[in-house]
Amino acid sequence: MKTFTKSSFNKGVLRAKTLQVWMSMLLLGILMAAFSVLSRAETTPDPEKIAAEEKWKKEEKERKRVLEEREQELKKAQEKEKAWEQEFELRQKEIDERQKAIELRKNEDSERLKKYEKARKLRDQLDETIKAKLESLAKKKERKEKLRSLRREQRKKEEKRIKEEISRLTAQLNQSPDDYDLLWRLGLNYQKLGIVDRAITKFQESLRLRPEFSLSRYHLAIAYDEKNDGKNALKNMKRAERLMVEQTESWDKERVKRLARSRKYIRDFKIKYASQLKNKKID
Repeated sequence: MKTFTKSSFNKGVLRAKTLQVWMSMLLLGILMAAFSVLSRAETTPDPEKIAAEEKWKKEEKERKRVLEEREQELKKAQEKEKAWEQEFELRQKEIDERQKAIELRKNEDSERLKKYEKARKLRDQLDETIKAKLESLAKKKERKEKLRSLRREQRKKEEKRIKEEISRLTAQLNQSPDDYDLLWRLGLNYQKLGIVDRAITKFQESLRLRPEFSLSRYHLAIAYDEKNDGKNALKNMKRAERLMVEQTESWDKERVKRLARSRKYIRDFKIKYASQLKNKKID
C-alpha cells in the first residue's frame, strides 16, 4: 500500500495546478480559437451574399438607369407634347387664317361675280344697243345709198336736161347772136355743169351786149368766186348789187331776195378774200 507523503502531496497539488493551468490555457486557446473563428466568420464575406449584394446593387443601378432613362423619355415626351401643342396652335392659327382668307376670297369672288354679272348685263345691253345702231346705220346706209342712187339718177337726168338746154340755147343763139338773155342762160347752164370758164365767157359776152344786166353780173361774180378770184368776185357782186338797187322799176320778191343774197355775198367775200383784197381798192 502506497503511502502519501507531504512531498508527494505537493507534487500532486503541483500537477493539479499545472493541469488546471493547462486546462485553463487549453480553454483559453479554445475560446480564442472560437473567437478567432467567430471573428473570421464575421469579417470574411460570404461569396453568395456578396454576389447577391452585387446583383442587387447592379439591379438597383439598372433600375436607377432605367428610371433616369424613363424620366428623360418622359421629359422628351413632355417636350414633344409641348412642341406638338405649339405646332397645333400654329396650325390652328394657320387654319383660322386660311379660313379667314377663304371667307375673304369668297366675298371677293362674290363681289367679282356681281361685278361680272353687272358688266355682262351692261355688255349685253351695249351689244344690243350696238346691234340696234348697226341695224339703224345699215338702214341709214341703205337709205343713203338709195338717196345717192336717186341723186345720181337725178343728176344724170339734170345733166342730160342741161345739155339738151345748152343745145337748144346754142341753136337759138346761132339764130340770134346778139341776144344777151340767151347768153346769160347759156352761161348759167354751163355754170350748173361746172364748166366755169365757159360760163364766165358767156356772162361777159352778155354784159358786153348789155352792161346794166344785173343777172349776168351777179352770176359772173359767183363764177369768179368758184375760181377763187376774190377781186373780180367782189367787184362784180358790188356792181350787181348797185344795178339791182338802181333798177327799181322791176322790183319783185325774187329780186329782193337776190339783192339780200348779193349783200351777204359781199360781206362773205370781204372776209374770205381778206388777204387777196389787202391794200386793194375795189369799186
